[in-house]
Amino acid sequence: MDSFHKLKIWALLVFLAIFQLGHGFYLPGSYPHKYAVGDYLNVKVNSLTSIDTEMPFSYYSLPFCQPKEGIKDSAENLGELLMGDRIENSPYRFKMYTNETEVPVPD
Repeated sequence: MDSFHKLKIWALLVFLAIFQLGHGFYLPGSYPHKYAVGDYLNVKVNSLTSIDTEMPFSYYSLPFCQPKEGIKDSAENLGELLMGDRIENSPYRFKMYTNETEVPVPD
């Protein structure tokens, strides 16, 4: 075999090894979660950004329904904090795999 042919084989092997590593890539905060029928999905809200000032505002600085148990920060990882996301709980809940046409809005 000539050296160019060996180089192509090595390049292919390196590519396949890297491809296998990329196939198992994990993005923090995006882990899969399995829900059963009827499990509740709690909705979270993020901060709002003005197109004029690009300053983030709390979601609840506008007149949205607030949770009865109070507003709590729900940032799940360091990346959300570093990106400036301000994840908070909301009063909305949905059931998984359930077709609901009328979801009650909290008082």
